[in-house]
Amino acid sequence: MKNSFLNILFLIFILCILLAIIMHPNKTLKSASKGLNTWFNIVVPSLLPFFIISNILIEIGFVKLIGQLLEPLIRFLFNVSGAGAFSFSISAVSGYPVGAKIVSDMRQSGIISQSEANKMICFSSTSGPLFMVGTVATGMLGNPSLIPLIIYPHYLGAITLGVLMRFYKKSNTILKLKLGNTLPNEKTNHSIGSLLTEAVQKSLGTITLIGGFIIFYSVLVELLFIYIPFNNIIKVLCASNLTTINIDILKGFVAGLFEITTGCNIISNADVNILNKIMLINFLVAWSGFSIHSQAMSFINRTDIDAKLYVL
Repeated sequence: MKNSFLNILFLIFILCILLAIIMHPNKTLKSASKGLNTWFNIVVPSLLPFFIISNILIEIGFVKLIGQLLEPLIRFLFNVSGAGAFSFSISAVSGYPVGAKIVSDMRQSGIISQSEANKMICFSSTSGPLFMVGTVATGMLGNPSLIPLIIYPHYLGAITLGVLMRFYKKSNTILKLKLGNTLPNEKTNHSIGSLLTEAVQKSLGTITLIGGFIIFYSVLVELLFIYIPFNNIIKVLCASNLTTINIDILKGFVAGLFEITTGCNIISNADVNILNKIMLINFLVAWSGFSIHSQAMSFINRTDIDAKLYVL
């Protein structure tokens, strides 16, 4: 009964989007083009190389080697195998949704247990310096001196979450990695050429999937703000005594819940105190948006990782 009700709601939601697209074709085309441009010029160059390299490193056993070397430290901090160092470091360098993809791949390969994957998916899903430093602090806010106020809270928050998650189902299995089976030159049925080809094919499929989500949510956010009832609600709230929040801040916050880049951009242009901007932007960067969640879920749902735990 519950599933039927949710299916009906989802159907109504999709039909409303379709109707809005038909009613506003020009704005839909413009927002879709903007999403496509973001994907092609920013996401593909910054994430595709990481996807290809991480696929190769997992396949040749490099992750197991790193995991063995860092096992004592990572187990002490996060109560997971040393493979957690690989997923966290790659995520911290490249950003969303690479961490979720790597953890899902390692779980599918049997490198980590289900309990470890549930923990790692929480602290290995971070934004990257390219977005926080280049896009937000320098590009949107126009003030590189604000970089520490954005980067430090984000990464320290992820590490703190990882430390707290070490107590989650502490008694569950932690896979031991034997050094003899962790050398990067371990035998494989793939030649170097086929290994590279397979990595590129998988990575292109992944990056295309991400592009689809980016375009969809770009259109969704645009339709959200031209939809008359929603705009009226925002104007009434901001004009009444119910709230004194700047209308651009409220718009940016709502947009950021769906798509992080759009939300941060609106907030950065709002006429409010810089400290308020930073706090809201930090929240949105940590939340990442439904667009990123959808991308991560597309990887998580292929495994037995607890998707609800990731979202919470």
